[in-house]
Amino acid sequence: MRSRKRYGKTSKIKYMNTKTILSKFPKFIEDWKKYKKKFPRVREWYIASDYCFNKDSEKPTKVMTFTLCPAVNLEWLQDQISRFLKSDVKNRKNFSDVEIQFIRDNGYFFSIVIIIKNVDLSLVDKLKQTLDSWIQQLEQGEKNRNSAERLKRFYKLKQYLNQKSYSADLVSKITLVACIVGMIAEFLVVKHGAQKLLWISDRGKVIDFKEGIVIELANINYHNLVNGRTGQKVLLGVAKEDSVTKRFDFDPMIRYPDIISGVFSSTDLDKNISTGQKHFDMFVNAIAGNRRIHSLIWNDGNLQEGYRIDKLNDEKGIIRAAFIKQEP
Repeated sequence: MRSRKRYGKTSKIKYMNTKTILSKFPKFIEDWKKYKKKFPRVREWYIASDYCFNKDSEKPTKVMTFTLCPAVNLEWLQDQISRFLKSDVKNRKNFSDVEIQFIRDNGYFFSIVIIIKNVDLSLVDKLKQTLDSWIQQLEQGEKNRNSAERLKRFYKLKQYLNQKSYSADLVSKITLVACIVGMIAEFLVVKHGAQKLLWISDRGKVIDFKEGIVIELANINYHNLVNGRTGQKVLLGVAKEDSVTKRFDFDPMIRYPDIISGVFSSTDLDKNISTGQKHFDMFVNAIAGNRRIHSLIWNDGNLQEGYRIDKLNDEKGIIRAAFIKQEP
């Protein structure tokens, strides 16, 4: 708190603490500020996410990608993505010049790539320690349909974790996703006054496990990090499939982080080697030197700055790889 003189009197003005988890990474902040200058008044954001937790030996890197963009008309935005990015990375043999240029040049998106060196299983222990207190708070709180549904999900998670055998690896990954989503939500709300957030997650085990318990964990982490600093509660909305038709209308939004995750997961960042031509083409031409794609590293429970991926030259021409099978 500091004092300021006004009209001969001393008045005390309170300043909100705007420090966040992501604020402590100067290179990230530097890249983010350059991007954010184009959207100074934006208060509503989409967060699209994709995950490559592969165990395939041909995929050298485990990675999660969270792509942020202003929340404009979703139908229009997805139409734009569909025009330039025709399909997910796994469904193609190569990328066209147009697709490479879209990832490289379109300034509407900012991606945070989390490179996972080691998933710390202590995340599961921490989850077990706090689960009972969350259940107790809901049992003692106001009874309504929402609280009943939340309790049901927490009971199922507790029952699962009390089994003699369960997938600690899967639970730790789900918990990690929730942690990162919470950090991003905290950053947008506390640092930039976001008033509306919509998280659009790729479908699969992460979002489906125990009726979407990752959504509960992400919201808890987010609200704990914000800790009432903004004076208002900003809802972290989540895009879901239609419960009746099972239709999911957000696939184009997932396509952007899907391509980035697919390229990173197929690249050995320490050896500068990609496992295929399409990954090499996109990495060299669209990701290298792109300050709207920022990497961080998760290792043994700690988040730290990632790789600074630069190009050897600023040439705008597209470089193509030639993968030639050697004769025996």
